[in-house]
Amino acid sequence: HVRTYVMSELQPIDSDAGIVFTASCEAVSDAPPSEAQLSLDVYYSLSDYTASDDTQLDLQQGEKVAVLEKVNNTWWWVEVSGRTGYVPANHLTTDNPISASEIDDIWQDGEYFSSYASLKLHHEMLSDKPRTEAYRSAIQNARAFIKGKVVLDVGSGTGVLSMFCAHLGGAKKVYSVEASDMADHSKELVKHNCLSAEIEVIKARAERVELPEKVDMIVSEWMGTLLIFEMMLEAVIISRDKWLKEDGVVWPSGARLFLVPCSAQQCYDEKISFWDNVYGFDFSPLKQVAQSDLFGRPIQNHIVREEDCFSKPLCILTFDTRTVTVANLELKETRNNITEHHMEILASMCICTCFLLAAVLNGEDQRRDVVN
Repeated sequence: HVRTYVMSELQPIDSDAGIVFTASCEAVSDAPPSEAQLSLDVYYSLSDYTASDDTQLDLQQGEKVAVLEKVNNTWWWVEVSGRTGYVPANHLTTDNPISASEIDDIWQDGEYFSSYASLKLHHEMLSDKPRTEAYRSAIQNARAFIKGKVVLDVGSGTGVLSMFCAHLGGAKKVYSVEASDMADHSKELVKHNCLSAEIEVIKARAERVELPEKVDMIVSEWMGTLLIFEMMLEAVIISRDKWLKEDGVVWPSGARLFLVPCSAQQCYDEKISFWDNVYGFDFSPLKQVAQSDLFGRPIQNHIVREEDCFSKPLCILTFDTRTVTVANLELKETRNNITEHHMEILASMCICTCFLLAAVLNGEDQRRDVVN
C-alpha cells in the first residue's frame, strides 16, 4: 500500500546551530496503488483454478489479475482482489474473454501456436523436400512477376518462403506474419541471411495484423491433415479479403482432396500376421490388440501402389484459393460405388492431396505446376 502525505506548513525553530525548519504532515490516503502507478500487466483468468497450498490463489473464470512477477514459464506471482500468491501462467490471458466459446478458442490457439514454436515440427516440414522444392521452384520461375512486388507470407514459421520470395523472387517487400514464438527465431534468421531490408517479420495472428499497404501476392504453406485440417486456410482467406490487391495472386492457387479405398497388405502382415509365429510360439491372442493399435491411427509414409487401390480416386473437394470462402470448405457427404468383395478385404483408406502453384506469365495465372 502507498500512504500519501501532504506538507501543511513549515515552522522555524531557533537552535544553537541556527534556524531549523520542521514540517507537519498529515496522511490523506492509505489505499493500494492503481495499476497505472505500478505499471502492472493486467490479465484475465481463462478458467477456474483451486489453489493447492497457501502460497497459491484461487481463480474464477474471467477474473481480473494483476501480474506482479513472471517467476517462470509455469508460475506467476499475482494480485487478485488485494490478495497475492502464485497462479499457473497457462490459466491467464491478456484478452478479456466474454463467453465460454471464446475461452475455448483461446485454449485451442495457445495449444496450436505452442506446437508451431517447436523446432522439431519445423525440421519435419523443411525436410519435406518435394513440397518445399515446389515452392522454391515456382517462386524462382516466377521471378519476372514477383520482382518489385509486395508479398504477404501467412503463417511464415521459420520464414523460408519469405526468404525465397525476397532472395529468389526479387520481391521489394515481404511481410512475414507468424503468431508463434518461432517468429523471434525467424527475425534472427532473416537478419543472419542479410534480408532485413526486404523482409519484415511480424509476430501476430494473421487475422489481426495491420499492414501499411495492400499486397500483390499472398504465399502460405497452410495444408494440413486431410488438406484443410487446422483450418489455417481460413487465416489466408481473411488476409486475402483484407490485404490482397484486386489483381493479386494467392499461392498455392488451388487444391484438391482425393479419397480412394486401398489395401495395405504388406503393412498388415508386418504388424498383424507377425503374431502368428514368434520364435516358434503362437502369439495370436495379441492380434486383436495389434489390430486396435494399427487401425487406431493413420499409417504414415506408406507407399500405395496402383494395384493396391480398389477403385479410381474420387475427388471430394476442390477449390480456387483466389475465390474460395470458409463456407466452401465444409465437406459434403459424397457417395461412390465400391464392390462388396473389395470392402471385405479393405485395410485402409488412402487420402491424397494435391495443390497447385500457378505459373504466372505476363500477369496471367497458368495452372500447370501440380504437386502431390
